[in-house]
Amino acid sequence: MGRRTSKGKKTKIMVLALGMIASVLVYKVGRVSYEKYQITKQISTIDGELKALSAKSDDLQTLIKHLNDDTYVEKEARKKLNLQKEGEKAVIIVGGSTTAIKKKENTQSAADGGESNPQKWFRVLFGK
Repeated sequence: MGRRTSKGKKTKIMVLALGMIASVLVYKVGRVSYEKYQITKQISTIDGELKALSAKSDDLQTLIKHLNDDTYVEKEARKKLNLQKEGEKAVIIVGGSTTAIKKKENTQSAADGGESNPQKWFRVLFGK
């Protein structure tokens, strides 16, 4: 009878030891899986940032090409620094735009018969 009890105790101790080893292994595998998930998440975030920065870099390269273009530089120099090419003369038109606007207003008011805006609407809506 003593032999059976010692075999039963040894079996229980073995099962308990195997259970503990299995628990430790499950814990380790779970921790490694979680770390892998976190790293994958970081990689996808960094990949998105990389794509955004790459697009921004492309836009900036296009802008640099545009700003280094001779025609753009010449246009900006003329506009901002009032530079001219050799042989060019600047012409300033004084009062040209305001007189054209006044002439247009006079022509319209003469065509309307000098009516005010409410009078025009009354005539359009009621035909009088």
